[in-house]
Amino acid sequence: MHLQDGFIKTDIYAKPTDSHLYFPFSSSHPAHSKRAIPYGVALRVRRSCFTDDFLNKRCAECKGYLKSQGYNAALVDKQFDKALSIERSELLKKKVKPVKRVFPLVLDYNPILPDIQRVIKKYAHLLRSSPELLEIFLPKSIFPAYRRTKNLKDSLAPSKFRGANGANQVEKEMGGCFKCCTRCDLCKFFLNQDFKFKSFSTGRAYKINQKLSCSSKTVVYLASCNKCTLSQS
Repeated sequence: MHLQDGFIKTDIYAKPTDSHLYFPFSSSHPAHSKRAIPYGVALRVRRSCFTDDFLNKRCAECKGYLKSQGYNAALVDKQFDKALSIERSELLKKKVKPVKRVFPLVLDYNPILPDIQRVIKKYAHLLRSSPELLEIFLPKSIFPAYRRTKNLKDSLAPSKFRGANGANQVEKEMGGCFKCCTRCDLCKFFLNQDFKFKSFSTGRAYKINQKLSCSSKTVVYLASCNKCTLSQS
């Protein structure tokens, strides 16, 4: 940040110890994510640099950082040109995103997966054939969202440690079904934590003798207008 001619002129500053290591282009990430990184970097430079001198200097530096990480030079130049074509005043405006109802299809990312967006688009006509479904799933409201799969670090050095005498010891002894984590929507909204359930059809009460969770393969979810419960198949 510089004060000159009565104006505050902003620039991008990086510490001398900053290594500028963007993740390599060869990393196992979706292609659209890797293409978006040069564009995002260029937008930051365009937004932060007040003068053209600052802008040209930082663009040259950031392009070099990206290319050193294996990003294709033509791709980097194209994404920078796209970002720099936007007026800085437009980027500085506060944008209010409209509230949209969307349905992300969450999948574990794998580079051998087909183009999921193309598959969704191919079979979207099945949803449009039903007026009820068309009201729920608006056009372009379903899209793939990828999550990172477990890597070698997660297996060798997990961040969460559970001792043998921890809080889960009671669950291991009691059996039954227990909520696996607070971030799980299934547990949060649908799973009743209990070790017994009652059948709606027969009225009989059953006791579960093993621990069940969202990853269990031998469970059936029973839903009614009054409550949601979980039973063993």
